[in-house]
Amino acid sequence: MTKGEKMEFTIRVVSEDQLDGIDDFYNEIIDYLTQTRNYPGWQKGIHPTRAEAVEAAREGAFYVAEAGGDLCGTMIMNHTAEAGFAEAHWQVDAPTDKVCVIHSLAVHPAYMRKGLGRQFVAYALDTAKKQGAKEVRLSILKGNTPAVRLYETSGFFYVATVSLGYEEIGLPWFDLYEKTL
Repeated sequence: MTKGEKMEFTIRVVSEDQLDGIDDFYNEIIDYLTQTRNYPGWQKGIHPTRAEAVEAAREGAFYVAEAGGDLCGTMIMNHTAEAGFAEAHWQVDAPTDKVCVIHSLAVHPAYMRKGLGRQFVAYALDTAKKQGAKEVRLSILKGNTPAVRLYETSGFFYVATVSLGYEEIGLPWFDLYEKTL
């Protein structure tokens, strides 16, 4: 497979007992980001973590992408937003159960630039529609240009820049995005 060649991935929701290797997966991504450019600001033991994955899996909100038996990516999508989301003026005034929030979309370095991010976003939008959501929202660490590019080309719009309460770990500002369904 050549660099930039698109692949097809299988995306599915997983349960708590199917999280073998998630610690190694997150650590490999964070090691790669530390050696290159850590656009999302992820830190070992802080975010993303196995505990976050377990909690999401218990809710039925933890998704994995696989190809050839390999874990290629993960995503959490639920109805939970950080407190800072309340500061934004969203296009759609919808109750919490009608808004899906994407968290921690992660692609393993071996599968970057193969179309997985776009497939995850398309899957999330389709899943949100099937769940009856009116909107999908997310936050991006200010300056995370690859994520901005992914979401804007997928039809998301910038809403506001807010604090999500992570200043103590050096992450003061997040851009909020939304896509109306």
